[in-house]
Amino acid sequence: MDLKAYQALETMQERAKYLLQQEITTMIDIVDLTPVARACIGKIQLPIVGAAGETDEQVIAKAKAWLQETAGGEA
Repeated sequence: MDLKAYQALETMQERAKYLLQQEITTMIDIVDLTPVARACIGKIQLPIVGAAGETDEQVIAKAKAWLQETAGGEA
């Protein structure tokens, strides 16, 4: 991900569209002392955290849906 290109984007919609073009992965995060998966792009953490027991694939799908909604419904 090109952070300078991302920062140059002016609106949330533009940023969401840009992020949809990147690979979404997960990392382990701790919420209320429970390990859960958090969606991220590179080292950037997205505000999408899985519930206890959700798979990485479910969290990635939630992140994509959130980004698509933020981008105005476009993929």
